[in-house]
Amino acid sequence: MTIIDIKLQDALEAVDGPFTSYNFFNLLYEGYNLSGLKDVIVEGYGAAKVVDNTSKHDGDGESVSIVFSLGDKFYKFNGYRSSYDGMDWDGYSSVREVFPRTVTSVVYEG
Repeated sequence: MTIIDIKLQDALEAVDGPFTSYNFFNLLYEGYNLSGLKDVIVEGYGAAKVVDNTSKHDGDGESVSIVFSLGDKFYKFNGYRSSYDGMDWDGYSSVREVFPRTVTSVVYEG
């Protein structure tokens, strides 16, 4: 994974929204652009679109990762959700550029 440049990191941090911190992460997590309520616009980059998200339950809570696109590039960030503390994101400096790869999997159905 490639570390993002400081210009993009600053643009993500500058995204405005209703949360007290980590507006960009929270807006994508809350599904604003998935549900059609509003796009998450990153100044100078355009609309961020969620392309994948995963959650893994680990007993006390859940680790969460979200992959989003900006133009023709893809980025991933991680966080952790618990019923007591809510969401806790790893921070803007942890956002990494990622690259799509097609994988074949086997599913067993009954």
